[in-house]
Amino acid sequence: HLPQMIVALIRAGVVATDLGRVLALQSDTATVRLIDIALERRGPAPSAWAWMALGSTARREATLASDQDNALAYADEDGDEHYAAVAADVNEGLARCGFGADNAEVLARNRQWRMSEADWRRVFRDCLEQPDRSHLVRAAVAFDFRHVCGGLQIVRPLVEIERQAPAHQNFLRRLARTATDWEPPLG
Repeated sequence: HLPQMIVALIRAGVVATDLGRVLALQSDTATVRLIDIALERRGPAPSAWAWMALGSTARREATLASDQDNALAYADEDGDEHYAAVAADVNEGLARCGFGADNAEVLARNRQWRMSEADWRRVFRDCLEQPDRSHLVRAAVAFDFRHVCGGLQIVRPLVEIERQAPAHQNFLRRLARTATDWEPPLG
């Protein structure tokens, strides 16, 4: 019922920025409930974990055309099989709720977007230190993240790495260059 709700809010005069926040809140609420259901089904998590929204949902700028972009971090190297099953359940559930799966598979069910906290830290550092094309794409998606739920304290360590970006001039230069790769349709 998301489209009908958004139409009703538009007709009530709600501004676009608030609509994005409403959609992000709906996504977060559905995600938390689906995680609860998945954990009931799959059993308790073997370690602390954190579900993260990425992209427009993380920025609270979602639209009805936005798809799922999410990731999962967990404290222990062990247990990925459990988290893979939970993530698959949640991604499937979100799709049934109207939040379509990302075409590029930026989904927690994908091993690239589901990893230990240590691996997340390594990936963020690699993005800054080795800004090749794939790391720039990864940074463009992953650096816009927001903790949705779970007890793993992942935000501070990742933000501390992001704050080191000014010291990585090659990363900044190449990231700025990617912004000019896409030409907006003017005219």
